[in-house]
Amino acid sequence: MSTDIVAWGSYLMLRGLNQPRLVTCPPRSSADVSVTPDFSQVPALDVWQSLLNGWAGLALLIMVAVIIAAGVSWGGGHATGNERAVNFGKRGVFFGAIGALVIGASPYLVNYFRHLAPVCG
Repeated sequence: MSTDIVAWGSYLMLRGLNQPRLVTCPPRSSADVSVTPDFSQVPALDVWQSLLNGWAGLALLIMVAVIIAAGVSWGGGHATGNERAVNFGKRGVFFGAIGALVIGASPYLVNYFRHLAPVCG
C-alpha cells in the first residue's frame, strides 16, 4: 500500500502537478460587522412569543407526564422486584427533571449569555 502512495507521489512530481502554488487572499474590508438586536423590527412578534410560550408549556406538561410514568415504573418495579423497571423509572425521573429544569431555565440562560457579550454597534 505504501509503495502505491510513493509511486503516485513520484508520478505527480514527474508531471509537475505536485508543485506548491501561491494563494493570494483578497484584501480585507475595513468595515466591521454590526448587529443590533431590535425586537420592534420582528413582524408578528406577539404571535411568535405566544407560540413559544405555548410550546414551552406543552414541553413542561410532557416532562410531568414522563416523571409520573417513570415514577409508576419505579414503584411497580420495586414492588415486584423487577430491577430493570426500577432502573428505567429512576432514569426517567432523572431525565424528566433535568428536561424540566432546562426548559424552565432556558430564557434565563439565553439572557445571561446575551448580557455577557459586548454591546454591538
